Amino acid sequence: MASENEKPKNAEGPRHLFNDLFQLNPNKSLLDTMDQFFSNAFQGGFPVEEVDSKAHYTVKANLPGVSKDDIDVELLENRLHIMVDRRDIEQNFDEGVFGKKQTYMERVITLPSNLVFRNMKATHENGVLTISFPKKRGRRIDIE
Repeated sequence: MASENEKPKNAEGPRHLFNDLFQLNPNKSLLDTMDQFFSNAFQGGFPVEEVDSKAHYTVKANLPGVSKDDIDVELLENRLHIMVDRRDIEQNFDEGVFGKKQTYMERVITLPSNLVFRNMKATHENGVLTISFPKKRGRRIDIE
């Protein structure tokens, strides 16, 4: 899924928790990195992959069976909040069956500060929510 210029952060298996903690992102402070480590370590929910390429920062959430109407995405400062509130009602009057199920999951992801938040794009396809942010470009300085 990730090309040569991208650094995937796989959210499967317990080892990734410590890898994320010790692979400091220069765009995040130590406190932000530790905050994200501890919030993700004890949180249920759904797998999330963060891909950091040269031009974009992409967050992919694996949400099989969830429709886009059940997903809310909020951005507050540099925190991306993904919430899933799914309600299923099963009715079969012939068999006398009535069931109601509600699932609520959420993830909060601390984003790097070098992103252009107003140009973010979100898509939902085949059970994968993809949110992409372009990165700010630095200004080239000529050396005399």
